[in-house]
Formats: sequence, C-alpha cells, structure tokens
Amino acid sequence: MPQLVAELFAVAFVTFAVGTLTDQWLMAASLPVLWAIWRFLRLKDGPPVLAFAFTFHWGQVVIGLFYYAATGREPLGMQATLYGEMVGIGLVCVLTFIAGILIGDYLVGRKMKPQPMRETSLAWGTLLVAYVAILAFRTSLRDFAWSNPQLAQGILAITYIRFALFYLILRRLVRSERYAAAAGFAILEVALGMTGFFAEFREPLFIAAVVLAEQFDYRRVRHWASFAVVAVAAMFAGVLWIGIRGTVRENFDDRAHFTMTEKLSYTSNLTETWWSGNAQDKLISLDSFVDRMWDVYYPALALARVPGVLPHTNGEMMMVALQHVFTPRILVPRSGTRFRDTSITAFRASSSRCSSMPFSWARRTGSSSA
Repeated sequence: MPQLVAELFAVAFVTFAVGTLTDQWLMAASLPVLWAIWRFLRLKDGPPVLAFAFTFHWGQVVIGLFYYAATGREPLGMQATLYGEMVGIGLVCVLTFIAGILIGDYLVGRKMKPQPMRETSLAWGTLLVAYVAILAFRTSLRDFAWSNPQLAQGILAITYIRFALFYLILRRLVRSERYAAAAGFAILEVALGMTGFFAEFREPLFIAAVVLAEQFDYRRVRHWASFAVVAVAAMFAGVLWIGIRGTVRENFDDRAHFTMTEKLSYTSNLTETWWSGNAQDKLISLDSFVDRMWDVYYPALALARVPGVLPHTNGEMMMVALQHVFTPRILVPRSGTRFRDTSITAFRASSSRCSSMPFSWARRTGSSSA
C-alpha cells in the first residue's frame, strides 16, 4: 500500500508538471491512465499481452495530442469540434475496462484457487517445421478459404497459428540472447507483411515488443537498445506503409501469380522510390499515419450528430456487430456480404469517390467507435 500511495503522488506530480509546461491538460490527463494500465494489468508471470493491448488502445485515443504537442502539425481529428470530448470518452472507456478486469479477477479469485501451470515445450525441430510449413502454404490456405466462404473463418485462423509459433521461436532466441537470429526472424515476418493487401507487418512487431517486455531488465543497456530498435522499426514501417500502400493495392490481383521473391522485390522497389522522394512527401505520410492511428475523427463527428441529427438505435448497431463477430459463417451462410481481401481494391479511396481512405478501413474505424 505505501508503494501504491507513493506511485499515485508521483503520477499526480508528473501529470501536473506536464499540464503546466505544455498547457495540454487533456494530454496530461492521459498519463494516469497509462500508469493504471501497467500498474494493474501486467501479470506477475508471463508476457504482458494485456498491458500492451490496452497501451495500444490508449495510443489510439491520444496519439494525436502528443503528435500536435511535439510537432505543431494539426492532425485530422482536431478538425472535429468534439474531438476533446471523444478523447475523454475514450480514456474513461479504458479505465472502465481496467476496473472491470480487476473486479472480475477478484470475484473469480474468491471462488477459484490458482492452478499450478504445467510447463510444456516443443523441440526446436518440431517448432521450425510447423512454422515453415504454415509459412509456405499460407497463400494456398487463404485461396482455399476464400473459395469456401462457409469455412473461411476457421481456415484463416489456421494461418494465424504462425504468429503463435513465431512468438515461441522469438521468445527462445531472446531468452538465450541470440539477438541476431531473433532479428532475422522478425525482419522476415515484417518483410512478408509488407507484400500483402493489408498491413500484416504489425503483428510481428507487436509480438517482438511483447517478448522484449517479458524479458526486460531496466539495468541492462542492451534491453533498452533492443526496445528502442523495435519502437523505431514500428514507427518507420507504419509511416512507410502509409506512403506505399496506395501503389501496393493498385492492380493487386494482377500480381497474384507473383512468386514471393517477386513480391518482395516489388515492395523493395517501392520502398526505395519512397525513401528517395522529397521530405514533404514523408511528412505527409507521417501525418497520414497519425490520422490513421488516431481513432477520434469519425467518432467525434458521430458524437456531434447523435441524437441531434440522427436518433439512437437503442443498441441495434452493436447487436449486429456482435452477431457478425461471434456467429460462424458455417451456421449462418448468408449473414452479410463477404469480400475477398483483394476485391476491396474496387472500393479503393479516390477523389472521384469523395473518399480519402478505403471503405474497409472506414468500416473498421466505425466498429472501433462502436
């Protein structure tokens, strides 16, 4: 308890200092929320997955505020009149999640005693063979999934087992301090993620951060350096993707027959072209990256229109969204339209459609705000 009180005083002091020095009190108010995430959601044993997940959610709520304070460049979200109210709602939602998890953990802990965990392990050979097999056949599995829509959810889930295997491989390499090999696996996954229609490079970077956080020792310079490298790589990859994704998605179906080497070469050429461009283009990509991350603009517009312009739906939209997420397609084969990922190129953003982002992203933004 004394340590908790001391931490509360320290957080309050930092919050007051940041608010006073920057005059950004909404940004300062987000710092106690970040502290609460890592204070209460980091488990004693195991990787801090929950803490990282809520840190990402917190970042989606406040990244625009920090970006504006650091650069003076106004993100898109600030054009919405009620962006401040939306940020406040987002922070309260994060705190509500934290409180709910703590209460639930307390109630369950009263009825169930902690069960000892049995350590299991896979041999290196088994782990690598399974990882390479899923990696080699992921394209074929996805093609089979989209040709069988009723089984698509289950088949696509199999392809993501690769990330679980990637986590186990990376964790073993980092624990044995074989950082070069770990970096090689991470670079491979990030490079492959850059060749797809969607930003599939995010998952390996997130997993790398989780693995490093699990083994992190603040007294070791190497751990700080590793974390800094992953953070810079994540930022660079995100900005780069924003800069090249439009070209990557153009005529995506025409490159479906490309080998993986050809896809990597194509993405590499786009990266070189983007990097050799002028600084203004890179700043525009950085602005777009922040706009893409800051999930505030559209929810703030909705907040201004409901119920003044549009009435409440009394939970109808939320129920439809939950049904869509939790209902297997094989049970309800006609529950909504399903698109193959590459077919979304037909809805690509363009000025003629008065849209600045693909409808797939807009739908996801709407789902997040819901």
